Amino acid sequence: MAQYYGIHKYEEYNIEHIATLYAGLDISSRSKRGKERYTVEQNLLMAVCDRLGWLVWSKTKDASRGRNKPKSIYEAMHKEKEEYKKMTIEEIEKWQNKRK
Repeated sequence: MAQYYGIHKYEEYNIEHIATLYAGLDISSRSKRGKERYTVEQNLLMAVCDRLGWLVWSKTKDASRGRNKPKSIYEAMHKEKEEYKKMTIEEIEKWQNKRK
């Protein structure tokens, strides 16, 4: 809401007003995207680049020998980062103790 309307304390407004504003948000807004890091357009562009790279590669000698296949941009961007993986309480305590 802050990105589009400058509302930082949405609790000060009634729910109908907030719902109306939310309904008007663009799909690329952080609120509507939720946990997704990339918009639909960005995901499609990554997929198009991947397919184009594969098509170009498929016409090379490397492709006929099954070598040097292009890496996927989409997969690289959506790979879960090590630091964001879910951890058990014991793993968190171990990690914190290692940092000390």
